[in-house]
Amino acid sequence: MKLDLSGAPSSAIENESPQVGDIYRKAGGPPGFWWVVSVCPNDDCYVLTFDRNGQVTGAQRYGASYLSRNDHRRVGRADLPPINVEWF
Repeated sequence: MKLDLSGAPSSAIENESPQVGDIYRKAGGPPGFWWVVSVCPNDDCYVLTFDRNGQVTGAQRYGASYLSRNDHRRVGRADLPPINVEWF
């Protein structure tokens, strides 16, 4: 017996966290969210911090293992928009 996963959406198969785009509830401090914007090969994850009103309030670096241990705080995903620069 074997499951046919050929038509499954990637979100159903992915179980590794953290991933770029993951949204976590903040731990400690004022309520808010972390949005993972970078996962580096050296196990560092960079997040933008948002308050409950959706305003950016900071940026931090966490180890991927820390976010993996706190996977219960993962509440959603958001695509990172492309950043188009007008160079001078």
